Amino acid sequence: MSDSLKVRLQDFFGRRMASPRAHARMYRLTNGRIGHGSPPRSVLLLTVTGRKSGRQWTTPVAYFDIDGKRALAATNIGREGPPEWFRNIRANPAVTTQVRAQVNQAMGRITQGEEREQLWSRMKIGNPLYERYELRSPDGIPVVVLEPIGEPPAGGTTRSSTLTVE
Repeated sequence: MSDSLKVRLQDFFGRRMASPRAHARMYRLTNGRIGHGSPPRSVLLLTVTGRKSGRQWTTPVAYFDIDGKRALAATNIGREGPPEWFRNIRANPAVTTQVRAQVNQAMGRITQGEEREQLWSRMKIGNPLYERYELRSPDGIPVVVLEPIGEPPAGGTTRSSTLTVE
């Protein structure tokens, strides 16, 4: 895909990606060339199993690679309460992730205590909006670490972005 076409598509779809479903479709269609973003605002596709329905649900989620850990902040974009994907991970931690063209199985682990505080403080540096979201969340923003299961599937790439925050 040429750079000019990529820019035009990002401009066109960027205005229409308010829908997580549309974002996920474009991400999959382009293997993340559109929809992934760049550090520190990188996005992966997270597929969880619905705690009530048992169905698979995919949603774009911002992620951070910090000290070898892939971390997600369950901010719910500043709305009250945790997002549905977090509630589903709490009920069933087995997830599938897609970062660009790489699809992996993982287990979502909800962090606690010092680990959570360290990750959260670095995530806030990477995304200043998290400070505002935190003010609206009296119980704090949960942080989930994705722990990989097995090797990437054949044909998937190993390309990912890394956030380095000092």
